[in-house]
Amino acid sequence: MEENKQAVIETAKMKGELDEAALELLKNQYPGLKSIIFEHDETGEKAVVYVKKVSRPIFEAAIKIEKSSSELTLAEYLLKNLRVGGMDDKEIIADLDWLKNFAAIAQRLTYVKYGEIKKN
Repeated sequence: MEENKQAVIETAKMKGELDEAALELLKNQYPGLKSIIFEHDETGEKAVVYVKKVSRPIFEAAIKIEKSSSELTLAEYLLKNLRVGGMDDKEIIADLDWLKNFAAIAQRLTYVKYGEIKKN
């Protein structure tokens, strides 16, 4: 019985999830498309938001927001400016559980990958 329940959970569609054809269209329209998958604390329901690649103006604004505002404000900004599909942004913003869990993952979009400087 537990195995059947787990199988149903694993095959259940996430909130905002697109079918393969729609996802392929987005991939072609937005090279570098990413999926952000997160869940609701209270219900355990999973959701997905599809985001386009971060542009320089969005990156610069996000860094300013990150330094002067809350993590949730940054998440709202990224959601409104990068979301190209998936769960509705207004629904995420209206529910703190959705928003804070989206925020925990979405802030990684502004991370800078570091390299190294070597003396030759």
